[in-house]
Amino acid sequence: MPSSCTIREGKIQLHNDAFAALFHYGRLEIVGRSLRELIVPPEEYGESLRFAEQVNSGQIVHATVRRKRKGGQLVEVEIHAMPMVVGGRVQGGYIIYKDISEQIRAAVGGERTCGRHGALGRRTRASNHADYPAERNERLVCSVRRARKRPLSL
Repeated sequence: MPSSCTIREGKIQLHNDAFAALFHYGRLEIVGRSLRELIVPPEEYGESLRFAEQVNSGQIVHATVRRKRKGGQLVEVEIHAMPMVVGGRVQGGYIIYKDISEQIRAAVGGERTCGRHGALGRRTRASNHADYPAERNERLVCSVRRARKRPLSL
């Protein structure tokens, strides 16, 4: 089940049980806390700020990123972040997180080559290839490998 949370003024206002389970927090530890402080690894703060700026300007963000669990363990997630607009103004954001760690482990286990998709960036949407799981996994693994070798950027 995808996990989700609602952000307003930089603080988590609402979340579902799947969000708490994914990031290993108790329900009472989440509300009112900064998303960045709770689940964003320090090396990814800049990227997180850019995502927040995009959502606050009315854009939708879809990306594959690393986030941290309560104990500090990193987890690969796909995020879909969108603005919450009330009365024509952005009042906050809604973020859906999907744990893709198993997909990445399965794809890495296959050790397929990255050559054919080498030009694709980290933010590649796999939805166009939903009928081709092997190719989709290859693209995902290639993206993650490249991202780990270089600083993160948009």
